[in-house]
Amino acid sequence: MFSKGKPAAHEPAPAERSSRKASDVPSIISPDMAVTGNLTSSGDIQVDGRVDGDVEAANLTIGEHGAIEGTIRARTVQVHGSVSGEIQASSVTLAATARIHGDIVHESLAIEAGAYLDGHCRRRDTSQQQPAAASAGDSAAARPKAGKRSGGASQGSRSANGDSGSGPGEEAATTADGATGTAAGSAKSVQ
Repeated sequence: MFSKGKPAAHEPAPAERSSRKASDVPSIISPDMAVTGNLTSSGDIQVDGRVDGDVEAANLTIGEHGAIEGTIRARTVQVHGSVSGEIQASSVTLAATARIHGDIVHESLAIEAGAYLDGHCRRRDTSQQQPAAASAGDSAAARPKAGKRSGGASQGSRSANGDSGSGPGEEAATTADGATGTAAGSAKSVQ
């Protein structure tokens, strides 16, 4: 009747406990816990405490009192608390209580009214699978430098008589964002 070898009726047998997938149950950083160091999981992580380090997970949820200082990489990220660092995810949701200080690289982004974001949002281009460093260098090299001249109609507007529209002593210039104009006024338009 009171056998030591039998599991109690209310406790699941060891086979039943181990049959649950690890991804069904998130790893939880509770409100009274602070972690210093990087967290990596192939499953889900829920942060209700504090993490000072990078976090990598399949899905990440940051509770209202949760805080992460570091880079986040996940498939989905839901933020109800605070993040100081970059977020890289396919899907990012910022709740009304979210406080973000850092950039977000995403495919899908949802921001509720009241969320605070101090950083840049950049949509990840899924059609090109180039390494980030190579594509950043390529785009910077292709962009004209401020104040530099290069020949061609795209450099500045040209009038019907072929001049650049600049007056005496003025030189057509291209700004860093690719806009054209003259150093001392605006260029004439092409007719």
